[in-house]
Amino acid sequence: MSGRKRTPKRSPAKGSAKRPAQRRPANRGPKASTANHETRERLATASLPAVLFLHRLPKWALVAGPLLVLLLGLLLPYAWSGVLLLVLAAFLSWLIVLAWPRMANPARVMRVLVVLLLVGAGVAKMLGRLT
Repeated sequence: MSGRKRTPKRSPAKGSAKRPAQRRPANRGPKASTANHETRERLATASLPAVLFLHRLPKWALVAGPLLVLLLGLLLPYAWSGVLLLVLAAFLSWLIVLAWPRMANPARVMRVLVVLLLVGAGVAKMLGRLT
């Protein structure tokens, strides 16, 4: 061995965890990102009263309401019940657009697939293909 002492590796202190790396948005050029940012800001500002209303509702109502609309849209035998599915798809699309910048790619794909499934079921119900 050489004459140098080895210093033991220290484990980090309990309260000093490393901060996770922040994702940076893809660089789409100054024009596209500015236009998207402005549009998203306008939508978020316009949606604020509705989001605050949803925030004041009990948590069970935020689950029971869309679930009830989904069940009625799927189980009612009438063709116009497909409208309920399309309304639910529009509501979920609005929530997805508001949360889009904070979602990871797999979450984005899954949520878009759910909305597309709802739209497909709603259109099929309205056309009488789904009973």
